Amino acid sequence: GKTSLLDYLRGVSTVEQEAGRITQTLSAFVVPRGKGKHITFLDTPGHSAFASMRQRGTMAADVAVLVVALDEGVQEETVQSLAIAAEAGTRIIVAVTKVDLESGSMDRIAQQLARYEVIVDRIGGTVPMVGVSSVTGVGMEDLLDYIALESEDVDMLAAFKDRSEGYILDSCKQQGRGVVVQALTAWGTLKKGDVILVDEVYGKVRSMTLNEKGGKAAQLKAAGPSMSIAITGFKELPKSGAVYITVTNEQEAKRATRM
Repeated sequence: GKTSLLDYLRGVSTVEQEAGRITQTLSAFVVPRGKGKHITFLDTPGHSAFASMRQRGTMAADVAVLVVALDEGVQEETVQSLAIAAEAGTRIIVAVTKVDLESGSMDRIAQQLARYEVIVDRIGGTVPMVGVSSVTGVGMEDLLDYIALESEDVDMLAAFKDRSEGYILDSCKQQGRGVVVQALTAWGTLKKGDVILVDEVYGKVRSMTLNEKGGKAAQLKAAGPSMSIAITGFKELPKSGAVYITVTNEQEAKRATRM
């Protein structure tokens, strides 16, 4: 249900391409919201075997959307995700999928979540809970509105940072491009030509592309907060899940790697 929900939002279909119909990678994409605003989604594996990858995604997120299928209710993976979000201090929105099937109860799920101290607004709590369907589209706009509202104060703070900071989601070597790094900007603005430091690895941004709704890749000269981007310019592979920062120049980066 999670991948189908995200596929609806970005207007593509990936669920049939996934091994065993299970998400096995950490990926990100951007959904434009008009007036220069956007929401960046991190798609994390829901299966319990990928708990560490899910933790990386939660640490990088402003808001965690907890996806619960109406016909299945709270599962082991749901409880794991709740624990990860609580440890990271990440705010939660509950999205109940498959509401078009009418084969379960929103109230039952609300009571199940309450056992784990997640009190949704449906039963008088403060955690937003919205029913959605990737088949009919019902509730999708409400979900996007909730996400925008929950992350509003974080967005205002993130824009006023001198240097860019963010997270490395993944990296690989591609023929003809060299090292390609998937990153999520968190604070400040990352610009083409900036020098990025990731632990003991650094690189100068040679190119940046933005993955938008529909899978389109747009070339960027600058990327503000909460942008999912692909970067080239590294000589070595930075560690997935690590924090990146921009530094003044390559000399500063070299000094930092020797410390």
